[in-house]
Amino acid sequence: MATLRPDQVRARIAATLEGLTLTTGTLGTLREAPCGYRDIPDGVPDQRMHLAFGVALSNTQPDPAVPGQRQTQGRPLRVVSTVAVRLLHKHRRSDAIADEDAAMAAESEVIQAVLGVNGASGLQVVYTGTQQRSAVSESMLIEIQFFATYHIATV
Repeated sequence: MATLRPDQVRARIAATLEGLTLTTGTLGTLREAPCGYRDIPDGVPDQRMHLAFGVALSNTQPDPAVPGQRQTQGRPLRVVSTVAVRLLHKHRRSDAIADEDAAMAAESEVIQAVLGVNGASGLQVVYTGTQQRSAVSESMLIEIQFFATYHIATV
């Protein structure tokens, strides 16, 4: 049974999104923000670029769908992590409705791309919703949440 570390799960999702060319609504290519997930957008104003994204994992715990799972040495443990993808999209006051529609189309394409990592080394990703939409200066911040289920190695 293949095992993954949380950092590998984050990297797979980020690699799937890096360079993704959007084909509906907004035409453009996604770029991972060099400032990191938690800094978008307030921590590093220079990184407030259109179609920048960040990926983070939090709240990793044993999979509740496998009750009584034993943490046995040398036996992989099935876990679930909360995954958040934050995406910046332009939001001009002069064309707010068109930008909001384009942002929702970009959100949809990101969701489809992230769900496309399913099956890779036993990784299963499930969309759980868009948690936050807020306008920051000339940008809209969209936070998309997923659950990632995978196995980690035990020592």
